[in-house]
Amino acid sequence: MGFGILDAADERAPGTVYLVENERDQESHDAHVSVRLKHGTGKSAHIILVPQPSDDPNDPLNWGHWRKDWIFLNICIGASMLVNVPNGLIKAAIYQLTTIFDRSLTDIAALAGYVLLAIGSGAPFVAVLSKKYGKRPQFLLASFLAIIGTIICLTTGTNYDVFLIGRIFQGIGAAAYESIIFNVIGDMYFVHERGIRVAVFNIVQASVALLPPIISGVITTNQGWLWPFKYYMIFISIQFLMAFLFIRETSYKRAAIFDIDLDGERNIDTPATVEEKQANNKEEAHVESAPKSPPTGRGDPDPVSVGTGQISTIYRKKTWWQHLRIWNGTFDRTNPVKLFFVVFACGLNPATIYSIFVAGIIVSFWVGCGFVWPQVYGPPPYSLDSKHIGYLYSGSVIGGTIVCLLSTFLYDRAMVSLARWNKGVYEPEMRLWIMVFALIFGIAGFLGLGFSFTYGNPTSAAACYALVGMAISLASIGAGSYIIDAYRGMTTEIFILAATCKNMLYFMQSKIMNKWIAAMSPRDIYAIVTAIVGVSLLSTIPMYIYGKRLRVVWARWNIYERLHLSDISLD
Repeated sequence: MGFGILDAADERAPGTVYLVENERDQESHDAHVSVRLKHGTGKSAHIILVPQPSDDPNDPLNWGHWRKDWIFLNICIGASMLVNVPNGLIKAAIYQLTTIFDRSLTDIAALAGYVLLAIGSGAPFVAVLSKKYGKRPQFLLASFLAIIGTIICLTTGTNYDVFLIGRIFQGIGAAAYESIIFNVIGDMYFVHERGIRVAVFNIVQASVALLPPIISGVITTNQGWLWPFKYYMIFISIQFLMAFLFIRETSYKRAAIFDIDLDGERNIDTPATVEEKQANNKEEAHVESAPKSPPTGRGDPDPVSVGTGQISTIYRKKTWWQHLRIWNGTFDRTNPVKLFFVVFACGLNPATIYSIFVAGIIVSFWVGCGFVWPQVYGPPPYSLDSKHIGYLYSGSVIGGTIVCLLSTFLYDRAMVSLARWNKGVYEPEMRLWIMVFALIFGIAGFLGLGFSFTYGNPTSAAACYALVGMAISLASIGAGSYIIDAYRGMTTEIFILAATCKNMLYFMQSKIMNKWIAAMSPRDIYAIVTAIVGVSLLSTIPMYIYGKRLRVVWARWNIYERLHLSDISLD
């Protein structure tokens, strides 16, 4: 047992890996094993690469850091533009739009809510399509739908129903960027590199997400409520072009022996025998991979005789033009209906429920605050216009950005240090220590918001919103990193289901929050919210202690086979 994490008898747990070479344990079996594995370079030379990269130059794990980060940056830009901006365009102007559309505050809030509902509804279909046909087509389709939705919004005039249709198109377009970016991180980066990318993405999601209300509030006040959509149209058109040129397909069918973090029975032992298996089974493996059907997503392999009776595979590195292809073949021959139900079957995993419970609930209440600002500070006696209401979001931007920047520099390093102290063995539950700080900031922030809304101090409300921004950043980073490392083989399904549930919660917030605030004191409401957030974050304790055993049980029982979801194929 390391750091309070209960061991799982004599079984290996998926996700548990020998990560760091430890000079004190050079004689141990695992340290002996690690000598034969691929390691990092430079300052990371003592770190074992998990998963192990193949020899194919088209394997995303083998791409250069600058290429990986450029692809990741473009996806983050897409996530910011498509997921965060649409609702930010109207958040600061909600009170003003009640007059323009002659609708109630709840109806105007629904313009944001239905975007979130569309994201949640579209996410399971994105899961199926991305698993089967890759992620690049989903990103491009998402950007295209966002353009269509914005065009509809710009041509609506003051017709509420048409404007709502445009908003729904924007939401459907955002589904891919909301739900599969964590899978891209798992596709391209090794375990010791993922935390910093999750932190960067959360800067985009939790901090930069609040810049649109600030900017659009100023534009709405000075130029009118439609002008933010006109500027948005320019930027998403550029984003669509950048997505086409720079977002590569990251789905890749890698031989199972390289995924040393997935198989509980071999996740430490197999790396030692990778070379042996490749040598002993070279002829069989190459005959299977070359003449029959080359794995989709790799370079085109050529079977070449090496004069020993064996067949060696030489991979051709894809050109830049080949990477521009929208269609890259089929990555999974499984029946699409089965893939759809697998998304919901993963909800039986307590880790999935934990991810939704922690990140989903706390973020949904954070989103709900966006519907409260105009209601509290828009009418007299404050009478704040769209511009000044937008400024109130700056607190969460600052708080969330500070936390994410600190996490960027410290999170992965802390995990490597913990693994070193644990005799070189890394446990995904080590990612959950960050939840302690999320609990502290979350309780202080939400409780403070309740008092600020009740006693009418916009400045203190913005300061408390900064604490909430810190909490949701920490919770999202911790939960996201844990799921990627503990259940990398099913991250698509888990994050898709989490995105669906989270956006359903967001939609509920848009429908009830304004009525709730009107019916009760904000102080009492946010006391309830604080209690819910506290309980959800405290659920980290059993997940941390029993998480390793849960990984073993989940792998042993294989719920997909028991539900007959692993044997339906198109073949």
